[in-house]
Amino acid sequence: MAEVSSQARGNCVVRAMGVVRLNLHPAGKPWAVLARCACALFVGSAWAATLAAQTPAPTDHQPDDASAADAAALADNLPPPSAEQIAQWIQQLGHNAYAVRQMAAERLAAAGSAARDDLTKVVDSPDPEIRAAARRLVALIDESEANRRLAEFAADTDGRRGLALPGWKEFGDLVGQDEAARALFVEMQRHESVLLDAMFGNRSRDGGQLWDERFSRIFNLPPGARPQTAMPSLGSCATMIFLGALPQADVNDMRMNFLANLTRRPPLREAILANHEPNTIRRLVSAWVLNCPNRSETALNERLILLFIYDLNEALPLATRIAHGGPEYLTASPALRATAALAVGRFGSKADVDALEPLLDDETAYPVPNLNQVQGLINPVQVRDVALAILLHLTGQEPKDYGFTRIKTNPQTVFDPTSLGLDNNDQRA
Repeated sequence: MAEVSSQARGNCVVRAMGVVRLNLHPAGKPWAVLARCACALFVGSAWAATLAAQTPAPTDHQPDDASAADAAALADNLPPPSAEQIAQWIQQLGHNAYAVRQMAAERLAAAGSAARDDLTKVVDSPDPEIRAAARRLVALIDESEANRRLAEFAADTDGRRGLALPGWKEFGDLVGQDEAARALFVEMQRHESVLLDAMFGNRSRDGGQLWDERFSRIFNLPPGARPQTAMPSLGSCATMIFLGALPQADVNDMRMNFLANLTRRPPLREAILANHEPNTIRRLVSAWVLNCPNRSETALNERLILLFIYDLNEALPLATRIAHGGPEYLTASPALRATAALAVGRFGSKADVDALEPLLDDETAYPVPNLNQVQGLINPVQVRDVALAILLHLTGQEPKDYGFTRIKTNPQTVFDPTSLGLDNNDQRA
């Protein structure tokens, strides 16, 4: 640890780790010279011991700011650390030496989930170094673990390994679990994993609040944002629609408005209209139209309109239930019931005529503005008029043979509802 050399004048030079140097003059007493040498040796030894504690062994892996992927790869090649090792590394996060702190952080990151629980216990540590490092490491480990699980899930295209992610079962129940559905769900996880985890996995966070925050970010764009950068991803849009299709979801009127808006703008619009099979986005939107728990007049009308806009024949059961007057739709307005009848005419068949028969007794006026003044009719269009015209259409008959002399066709709704009025009740009878 130290060298002592004499020169011509009797100087004694002590070197300890190259940093301690003392010149001892011959004029001093012998005992004083020895005392100074001993002191120098002690200081040199203490300094060397301190550096040895702070400097990693030559065989140790040097810190290199490992990313989440690097940490995961390293963890695969290392034996699981013991609880004592993890505890020691966590304490070293607060060490005075940066190299020691960095090495401890790298080892904890490589340990991954084995160290996560212990790290969460010190995220509020009074030591600022330990506190900050623990929070960064927990986030890094979570990201690394999520990326690993997502990659394994994406690779399990046939589902034979039975891997699952938060929300996958519920998503599969709505749109299926084929390869295309899995690919879309992977995109949803890549963009909205935090929200999906809050809704289906770790419920320590308020999923509803996160859902509203995501809506706000999608629709309240920052000033000057360019359209191409502000456009929400398909994965984000699909996640929003998926959550709104769950039977237990709290789809209030504000959320309903956001969801309806999303279905009319890119990228959902382009994905729904894409001419390829299987079209998983189309299946997802159809599932939302069918299952959205908001049954307000506005919500139901918005969903029926989507049937006509996107030819969503998969969502026909919603129209038949409204038209038939199911228990959950008893408060539907005449206009909504008539719109449902038109949807049945557009997407239904002869097998659906039973759904329309209850409407044949509905004498409620269909709300057509100024119809009497425009067409000079004694009676306005009634809901039963619409139902009768659609029944005749579904059974292959000609409505004009039954007194619908003013009837006009419409490519979206089969007939223009304003043209379905009859001159009098005798004709209706």
